[in-house]
Amino acid sequence: MLTLIQCFDPIPLKNIIGCLRLKPEKLIFLGDEKTMQASLPRYKAFLKSKGIKTEIRLYHVDTNRTNEILTTMRSLMKSEKECVIDITGGKDTFVLASGIL
Repeated sequence: MLTLIQCFDPIPLKNIIGCLRLKPEKLIFLGDEKTMQASLPRYKAFLKSKGIKTEIRLYHVDTNRTNEILTTMRSLMKSEKECVIDITGGKDTFVLASGIL
């Protein structure tokens, strides 16, 4: 089961480009919970319209804190069998945490 992990970005295309390409069974967004929740119905509808059946999970993290992102990503990597980290969107702190991981 492929899981795609990515930092939620204000630009919608950056949030779905990896999902369109990889078609993961699970998509995990890291970011501000309120912002992600507000956008979730649009992403679900769009992916469904493209025939992509993906479970979407949201994890609240402070995207300004590299250590918090890193801790969450390490935990996810341990719990998921096959992971891909998409660094297309998000802040530099996410890219830094991904590089450390």
